[in-house]
Amino acid sequence: MIRIGKMRNIALLACVSAASLLVGGRAVAAGLEITAQPAATSLAGTDVVPVVRVVSGTPTLYQAPLSLLWAAYAPLSSPALTGVPTAPTATAGSASTQIATTAYADAAVAALSSALTATITAAQTAATQAQTTANAATTSAVTVSSPGTSYAAVIPAYGSVVYDITPAAAMAVTFSGGTAGVWTRVTLLIRQPSAGGYAVALPAASGTLKYLTSGGAAPTISTTAGSVSVLTCGTDDASATVICGL
Repeated sequence: MIRIGKMRNIALLACVSAASLLVGGRAVAAGLEITAQPAATSLAGTDVVPVVRVVSGTPTLYQAPLSLLWAAYAPLSSPALTGVPTAPTATAGSASTQIATTAYADAAVAALSSALTATITAAQTAATQAQTTANAATTSAVTVSSPGTSYAAVIPAYGSVVYDITPAAAMAVTFSGGTAGVWTRVTLLIRQPSAGGYAVALPAASGTLKYLTSGGAAPTISTTAGSVSVLTCGTDDASATVICGL
């Protein structure tokens, strides 16, 4: 056991039952005469202090420089710490010269990451809403000549589209497309050619396809030469439900 005490302004180190005396990890020579004791308030690393080793009740006097006694401790100025030194964790947001522990740094990074994520999400949501609004006001037109015996009218993801169709034979029309949560629509302009007489069959009304007609049945497209039939259909659930009106 090592005990450091203070007696009459003299630092004493007692080593009980020690085979050899070590100060700061180094052996201290015995029999050195102590000629003067510095004041306790002015001790420096080069000053010496008396060291007493007691073995079997017999004290032996040594003197050792304070630098040996201090060797096991870090200096106040620019300490070179080893191992895993710890310190109190500062309050979040502290702006001082207090030590920032890993716990403080981790919490600060997590808070910043959360704030950035919220900001980015809000910006993305605003951008999506702005794009949706812009797209909703967009209308495109597609001219379809001689579509054959069938035509798949694709409802756009945003906005609306007009298909200007001139049949060259009897044909059937189907619907698909759209975006869930966004109202989009398609308009069919079915123009009979000068010869006329081409039947255009629309899908039968069902639980997913509804017509705004008397009785809810699919309307009849005119086959009169030179006639134009206008059919508008819309959906807000990606064609899971399509509503059409002539």
